[in-house]
Amino acid sequence: MSWPAVTAADDTTDREHLRSALTSDSWAALHAAIVEAAPGAGSVLEVIDRVVSAMVHVGDRVLFLFASAEGNPSDADTPVANAVDELLVAEIERGQRQGELDATVPARWIQRMVWSIVYTGLHATGDGLVAGHGVDDLIRWTLRGAISAR
Repeated sequence: MSWPAVTAADDTTDREHLRSALTSDSWAALHAAIVEAAPGAGSVLEVIDRVVSAMVHVGDRVLFLFASAEGNPSDADTPVANAVDELLVAEIERGQRQGELDATVPARWIQRMVWSIVYTGLHATGDGLVAGHGVDDLIRWTLRGAISAR
């Protein structure tokens, strides 16, 4: 029995398909985790706490998304990525309307802060600067200080 010859082009194409599939799966896993965090149920700060925990729970996927595409989804992944962002932005806007979150800051700015602080926490855990079991609390504490209405 002879095996088909594998060329460098085949290997590159296979890797690209694998990366694309993993990226799509990562967006889907992140979306599912955030939906499971029950946006809309409870106070906005409680929801954001749950969303942060959900993001940390799928932290390897979040880090992969930043590393593989610098957080920019492909055309195929854009609808799911937008849904992830819209769930978070809707909660932030609700918190601003209810006076829980600083309404003088654009909601999209706060949404980017959430992404940035979660990424920073996950990266710090990977670098050994923060224990994995305590990173949720550190992220939430940092976020509350940055976005809560004063």
